[in-house]
Amino acid sequence: NTTAQNEFELGAKAGVNYSGFNVDGSSAYTDGFGYHLGIMGEYELSNNFSIQPEIIFIQKTGSRGTPSELSGGLITSDLTYIEIPLNGKYYFAKGFAVEFGPQLDILVNEKTTVDFYNSNQMDDSVDIETNGIQFSINLGISYKVLEKYLIQFRYSHGLSDVYKDLEAKNSVFLFSVGYFFL
Repeated sequence: NTTAQNEFELGAKAGVNYSGFNVDGSSAYTDGFGYHLGIMGEYELSNNFSIQPEIIFIQKTGSRGTPSELSGGLITSDLTYIEIPLNGKYYFAKGFAVEFGPQLDILVNEKTTVDFYNSNQMDDSVDIETNGIQFSINLGISYKVLEKYLIQFRYSHGLSDVYKDLEAKNSVFLFSVGYFFL
């Protein structure tokens, strides 16, 4: 066993994501593209294991059908979050790591619309309330190039519902590039 020097690095990252809602274990209706950007740190605990906390500003979108009492419609949300993941990273080969960990999602902006296929239904009679705090779990892989650059692919799956009274969990694929500047 070799001892790590317990280095801490600080950097920034940005990328694109493909998000939607997961209802009853499968993707629901439409998904969409968004972007994300943020800051990240990495604290080396050993030669093969690190902790990577992040603060990310991210756009997510998704749709799901209206509940049975309002059948014949589609709920669409454009959501903006501040995500705070805390991932463990296991380096299994030079520069390559598997990432896994929990995440706190804080809703900072949302636009939710309800469109009905039946024109007899009134849109303004519908009140869809969004949860302000959600929890997710992450799984991903990353590659560190020349100790400073990061290429990352991650899947984030919501553990709590987007809406207060409806089942719909965020489901997000992220592709990021980053740079450790400190």
